[in-house]
Amino acid sequence: MKYNLPNVKAMKTPSRRHLVPLFSAVFLVNPTLAFTQQTPAAAEPSGQEIVARAAAQMTLHPSLEAKMRQRVGIREQFMVGSGAYLQLRYGEDVRFRLELRLQVGERLTSLQHITDNRYLYIRRDTGKTKSVSRIDLKRVQDAQARSDAGNAPTSYASLGVGGLSQLLHGLADNFAFGDPQSETISGVNVWRMSGRWKPEVLAQLLPEQSEEILAGKEPVIEHLPSQLPDQVSLVVGRDGPLSLFPYRVEFSRRNRDSDKPRSMLIMELFEVRLRPDLDPRLFEVPDSDQDLVDETDAYLRKHGLAPAE
Repeated sequence: MKYNLPNVKAMKTPSRRHLVPLFSAVFLVNPTLAFTQQTPAAAEPSGQEIVARAAAQMTLHPSLEAKMRQRVGIREQFMVGSGAYLQLRYGEDVRFRLELRLQVGERLTSLQHITDNRYLYIRRDTGKTKSVSRIDLKRVQDAQARSDAGNAPTSYASLGVGGLSQLLHGLADNFAFGDPQSETISGVNVWRMSGRWKPEVLAQLLPEQSEEILAGKEPVIEHLPSQLPDQVSLVVGRDGPLSLFPYRVEFSRRNRDSDKPRSMLIMELFEVRLRPDLDPRLFEVPDSDQDLVDETDAYLRKHGLAPAE
């Protein structure tokens, strides 16, 4: 199956689409790309710079919607999921709604992220286990301002908490990317970058090899937990109305018995449409009969913004 990037277009006649929730700790897609490879110009930014810019740019895009498709590889089996991403520019505020779902046998697993003007709400549904939690973005913003007064976030949107913004910030923070490849996929100009864990991150994941890793030696990747990838590939727009928009992310792991890495997670965004007519009510969290859990303290500790317990 060929993977075709969509042309970005404005929606002239709004359609009432049923948004579906989904699953995941990471996001995914179809790996077969038809592309024209070009020689990178000398003036192009580095892959690391492009990923950092994409993370910063994510919440600066105009109001839009996109469909999502993902594929999760577990051993030799693959599960396919689907979902949607919506982003609304609401005055000076930016709100997003990410919904993903994955069918595993007869069980539907889903994940939903929604931001309003103060909180990130997270809904998880894994069979019989359901939960609704939230993260106080004002507290995260204040904590980051205290930890880095010279580079304090100016808005909730720039925090990189939740959704595609969090994914891109995570890639920029944890992976070292090589030089970008300039390609054209189905008429869309894109950059493709591949990255591996940064040495300092990998040293934490493999503490028994930390000294060797920090000294520049090649790690024994087989010792990584089986659920973790060891490399990632990212495709983002190179120009046009949605420059640096993430169209494809693939997490994979090298295989000792094969030269071809094993694909673990793939995410694809397609049918991207500019939507200045998005209804702000889509970004409201409806009342729920489930207990709401505040995960702000846990989030701050996880990211070193609060003392560990």
